[in-house]
Amino acid sequence: MNYLETELKDLLKNDDTIFGFIKASALDGMWYWDLEKPENEWMDNRFWTTLGYEPDSFPKQALIWKNFIFKEDLDQIDKSLHRHLDDSNSPYDQIVRFLHKDGHTVWLRCWGKVIRDESGKPIRMFGAHIDLTELKTKEQILEHCNTVASIGHWQLNLETLKLNLGKVAKKILQIEPDLSPGLKTCLDKLENRNDRLLIINSSKEALKENVSFELELPILYQDGSTHWIKLIGIPQTGNDKILGFYGTIQDINEQKIQNLKLTKEREKLNNVIKGTNVGTWEWNVQTGEAICNKRSAEIIGYTLEELAPISIKTLESFIHPDDFKKQQKKLKKYFSGKRDFYKCEYRVRHKDGHWLWILDKGKAFSWTADDRPLQMFGTHQDITSSKQLTENQGLFIKHAPSALAMVDLDFKYIGTSQKWLQSFHIEKDDMNHLSLLDTFPETKEKLKEIREYCTKGLNHSEEAYKISKEGKVQWLRWEASPWINDHGKVGGFIMSAEDITQQKINEEKLKISELSFLRNFSNAAIGMALVSLEGYWLKVNKKLCQMIGYTTEELLKLTFAEITHPDDLETDLAFCEELLAGKRENYQMEKRYYHKNGDIVNIILAVSLLRGINNKPMYFISQIIDITELKQAQQKIQSLLNTTQEQNSRLQNFAHIVSHNLKSHSGNIDFMIDIVLDEKPDLKDLPTIAHLKQASKNLSETIYHLNEVALINTSVKENLKCISVHEAIHKGIENVSALAQSAQVNIINKIEAGHEILGLPAYLDSIILNFLTNGIRYRSNGKADKLEISSQEQGNYIVIKFEDNGLGMDLQRNGKELFGMYKTFHRHPESRGIGLFITKSQVDALGGKIEVTSEVNKGTMFKVYFQKCK
Repeated sequence: MNYLETELKDLLKNDDTIFGFIKASALDGMWYWDLEKPENEWMDNRFWTTLGYEPDSFPKQALIWKNFIFKEDLDQIDKSLHRHLDDSNSPYDQIVRFLHKDGHTVWLRCWGKVIRDESGKPIRMFGAHIDLTELKTKEQILEHCNTVASIGHWQLNLETLKLNLGKVAKKILQIEPDLSPGLKTCLDKLENRNDRLLIINSSKEALKENVSFELELPILYQDGSTHWIKLIGIPQTGNDKILGFYGTIQDINEQKIQNLKLTKEREKLNNVIKGTNVGTWEWNVQTGEAICNKRSAEIIGYTLEELAPISIKTLESFIHPDDFKKQQKKLKKYFSGKRDFYKCEYRVRHKDGHWLWILDKGKAFSWTADDRPLQMFGTHQDITSSKQLTENQGLFIKHAPSALAMVDLDFKYIGTSQKWLQSFHIEKDDMNHLSLLDTFPETKEKLKEIREYCTKGLNHSEEAYKISKEGKVQWLRWEASPWINDHGKVGGFIMSAEDITQQKINEEKLKISELSFLRNFSNAAIGMALVSLEGYWLKVNKKLCQMIGYTTEELLKLTFAEITHPDDLETDLAFCEELLAGKRENYQMEKRYYHKNGDIVNIILAVSLLRGINNKPMYFISQIIDITELKQAQQKIQSLLNTTQEQNSRLQNFAHIVSHNLKSHSGNIDFMIDIVLDEKPDLKDLPTIAHLKQASKNLSETIYHLNEVALINTSVKENLKCISVHEAIHKGIENVSALAQSAQVNIINKIEAGHEILGLPAYLDSIILNFLTNGIRYRSNGKADKLEISSQEQGNYIVIKFEDNGLGMDLQRNGKELFGMYKTFHRHPESRGIGLFITKSQVDALGGKIEVTSEVNKGTMFKVYFQKCK
């Protein structure tokens, strides 16, 4: 027996303060039980405080703790206790649940040891508790998250080939929860034999290289359907040998199906582009880099080689000076969110000197973290012939004496006569962004019918009505004819419109024509009604009856006041009085009706008064639009906003908690270093201790910076500070000095002493640390490895360059994925594919950018742009 063990036992016998210290600091409760007199039991006070009770408030009764334990766990304790009393080799050790005073569950690990007399009879039992509540809660949260995300876990012992599957993993593989399938059973679920070989070969390669493998595979379900899974395997090592694998299995069926559909759609798009003979372009809006296909160059008479290198400036240089401002204006409107996509017609200069008309369309498909366009895709189409044709037609229309308009198949105006502009109160400057649907918003469906006629090459004419901006009914007689483009296809239609409102009013003064009225009235897409001067419904259409749940017969027995919400009735009646008094011609208001079942129906009501001979009031004409769903949607949006604000508040509280806990651990580390140096002062001069002290100091500063980030309630840009680049780099080099020395990488600091940037210390420290560790991690291991850091001013930026002579990267192959999440480009055991993603996000948040040049086996240079401190 070690003398220290003997000494400690003697201390426990002679000095009860030692036992008190162990009881107070090492456990969450101790107990001692007289098995010969079971009514005598001693329970440490910490057990009761763990359950939220004052120890003195309980009577000193034996086994009273059983009143607070879960019944099924109590049965478990009794069985385990009897096994331990019968056989000391059978441990008394289990995790059980207790009910806390406030109602939540407390998880305690309970273990004990029996004490026997000389004959082996159990006479006493000693035990202890440890509170596992926090650990169990985290396990439950993790299990719940994995269940929601449909991610299960698995483990394989290579020696026994025993496979352990978690609950979620069994659910994904359609295996009963109480079954323990073998490896072969699971492999048999793969759709084909090649996939089984793929798993086996991937596992062998992973074992050989000691790296993880990741596969996406289809499996067969019991109903014969195919289901996609994602399988990740990680070698499990111990005692310098491979023990097996552990990993995850994830249900990715929906994502995989969508990806497959997307691939097919891309193939269709490529076929469409080839079939329509249009040019395509791709543009990095932030860097100006551009890519064009062969057709884009051919349209203006060039080859791609002649235009290289292509940038946005290259393409803009061909635009006619008179059209360039218009093109830039439309682009800015799209970027500002005022348009769903970018579309512009402009002239470009051909190689031989003449001008062509181009239809330029585009849409951004990726955005930066601060909602600026990043990548944009679009097409160029030569529309010179059709433009000349439509311009000639437009010139004829412009000078026509009647109200004429020429539109394309998207109802966009190509040209209008002056009479048309006057008749429908349209400003000439508004024509570029208006359409026929904007002019006649109440008759969109009818206009679509007219387009269908014209697309088939047919003429069409009919009478229709529109509501003017003041709420006045305007009757029109329409005639539409298709126009043919230079490809021999219908490019749109030409419409003439004649205002026949006065004719309609004159007819209605004599008699309401039932045949013509009912066709429009009964089948209208909105609710319509004629209401007497006393407020009774005279005639209602189907849409109104559906809207408020009454039959026509039921509604004609009521007045509009009887189904109107009391809070809206006074305003409605006041408007009616003004109509009757001639103070207004019409009115429009939001109001509420009561549905037959008692529900509220939100509507927009437009009312005008029809007068007969001698200007005598005859009846009201009402138009009713149901906006109940719109109102409900607005309420849902507000609810989502409230939920988002609450979640943001929780995230901020979480950040405060993390920062506070890190600060506590940092203080403990610093305190322990001081204790070591106090006991062993001769260690103070050791370089290792000096590095440790400096690392502790830097950790404290980092936590301080993190605390500053946690306290930020506004945007990052409003909290930027002036930071010395030289000091930040110097501190970063100190932090990795031991790592660099071990890797034999020479780090050279050439930062200008006076350079300062706008940033957040926590972000800058993280950015510098990532580039320094990458320079060390991906060294060449075959020559004098070095990492040189320098800086220079460039416009409004300070550019920090990190240049190494390490492994380098193939940017032509991997450049587009360089800053993607979980993208790795070297088989390094520490490569996780997250560092550059986080660094890029932090640089973007600080208003900067990153440029990179690299060559395999020659090295890499990162240029990081930060805003200069002003």
